[in-house]
Amino acid sequence: MSGRPWRVELAIRVRPYDVDFSGCVGNVTFLRWLEDLRAELGEAHFPLRRMLAEGLVPTVVRTEIAYRRPVRLGEAVLGTMWVSALGAARWTVAAEIRSGRVLAAEASQECCFLTPGGQVARVPGWVATSCRPVRRIES
Repeated sequence: MSGRPWRVELAIRVRPYDVDFSGCVGNVTFLRWLEDLRAELGEAHFPLRRMLAEGLVPTVVRTEIAYRRPVRLGEAVLGTMWVSALGAARWTVAAEIRSGRVLAAEASQECCFLTPGGQVARVPGWVATSCRPVRRIES
């Protein structure tokens, strides 16, 4: 776990409305699963209530997903997310979606904290300190 700080896991239920005309989970569903994983990560490590009290709004600025294998209705899916890089003003989370033991998708999301006025804020010191070791990035 040393390379995956703040790792969270989430058992995901594939619902009938997640499946498209081809019988596979649609791409938009993977985005929703990433939202669910980030919510879990936040609740576990930097609760939204605390962030808002500090005048910070966590925001996604980029998402990349590499689809490796289709996921179908009835499959057991597990999502995993962790912080993969941290800079002064931005941070990246990485995620894996597995169907059984098979990797179905890999993703990364670049994030930052915004002030209520919309300015990019520095990553709070307590986040940077508690999220070690992590690859450092230039912000």
